[in-house]
Amino acid sequence: MTIASFVNQLLPRPWRPASLAAARLVKCSGQVVQGGPFRGMRYINRAHCSALAPKLAGSYEMEVHEYLRRLFAGPPDVFVDVGAAEGYYAVGALFAGWCARVIAFEADPAAYAACRELMTLNEIEPEKLDLRGACHPGALQDVLSNATHPVLMMDVEGFEAFLLDPLRVPALARCRILLEYHDFVLPGLSDELHRRMAPTHHVSPIAQAPRNATDLPTEDWLLRLLPGSIRRRALAEGRPFEAHGWLWMEPRTT
Repeated sequence: MTIASFVNQLLPRPWRPASLAAARLVKCSGQVVQGGPFRGMRYINRAHCSALAPKLAGSYEMEVHEYLRRLFAGPPDVFVDVGAAEGYYAVGALFAGWCARVIAFEADPAAYAACRELMTLNEIEPEKLDLRGACHPGALQDVLSNATHPVLMMDVEGFEAFLLDPLRVPALARCRILLEYHDFVLPGLSDELHRRMAPTHHVSPIAQAPRNATDLPTEDWLLRLLPGSIRRRALAEGRPFEAHGWLWMEPRTT
């Protein structure tokens, strides 16, 4: 460990240089997403179970950006977002014009309320975003089977083991799926999901990627002067780099 790293660890987290840079980015953004697929979207002042700075920078989950384009190719008649949190993707997809209708499931009341707030902030009509509570296999089967060309995104902290099951939810077979898996919650889960879905889908893993200083879009003079290592850490998403990632699933037949 270098002297600089040692001193950094001694500081309270809010006073560490990367934390101060992240706070500066949030302030300078004016609560508007600066880059990425949802550039220009107005944002609330918090992120549910994630980091606000990378969402405002537009670098959040940049590993899946190209797969978002594949997910919404078509476009779908409905986008189903399970584990919507405060609505980064649910509201973002409507803001970007990727689809005309979203059904979003979110079990946490605080995140549910935040998603409502983000909808209002971006003037999303309630009839376009059907926000529901906790998801279960029967509900997922209903929304997928009632759509002609549905697509699915899922981030449910290990509950994908229960929901992503073609025996309980046979309508998954014709659905493009972008899934965040959590092997650190249930070891070996991604392999099990791959096995389950392989008969109906081409399944591709998506690995996490390191962030670069250039991923932080800013005109702020102070942020530009900071060392690249600090700007890069300001975009940290606070997720483990082991036993975690995404799976892209493309139906074998449509």
